[in-house]
Amino acid sequence: MTERAYGEPQAGHLLSYKARGGEYSDSDHSQLWQMTAHEIDSLIAMVNRRGVEVYGHSYRPPETTWHCECTATAEIASDNGVCFGIVSRSDARVNSFEFRAECEGGAIVLRNTRSFSGSETLFIGTDRGAGLHSEEIDPGLTENQLDQHVAATFVHWVNGGLEPETSGRNNLQVLATLNTIIDSGASGRPVRLTGACCPPHLHIL
Repeated sequence: MTERAYGEPQAGHLLSYKARGGEYSDSDHSQLWQMTAHEIDSLIAMVNRRGVEVYGHSYRPPETTWHCECTATAEIASDNGVCFGIVSRSDARVNSFEFRAECEGGAIVLRNTRSFSGSETLFIGTDRGAGLHSEEIDPGLTENQLDQHVAATFVHWVNGGLEPETSGRNNLQVLATLNTIIDSGASGRPVRLTGACCPPHLHIL
């Protein structure tokens, strides 16, 4: 995606259904702050585009037993005009996850048997007649190695090195997007993400 091997993204979605079995810590919009945050972060990283407008909802479906909001839906428009849809739910009956990006030259589909930390499969399709075919996934870092990498890049930054991808500044876009989902649900209208990385009304920092 970063190398644009299949061209610019044109449309797509991220669908995450987590069969958690119980609520998060009791707080308003707990689904957004404790789960959807990771999914928005992943979406922004994979699409590699800055969001400029959000139309979404954070809500309790009519038959849920959760006391707090357990589902979030949104359409996120990026700075090149492309929109991605997202469904984030933790009161699901069965786990599943799918990210799909329709690009100029092909479709990229990533699936996980869980919302995160399950078994992943990757599919690529460039020919409508042939459909999707599976691709091998780079094993990357283990969870322990990833934690070590995050810690090492933070220490390097403190000592005068480059700012890490996980810095607070780089996560303002995620926090702003979550905030605008709440604002959009309250107003019933799309909400613009203004400024370099976050709207001026961002009040949670």
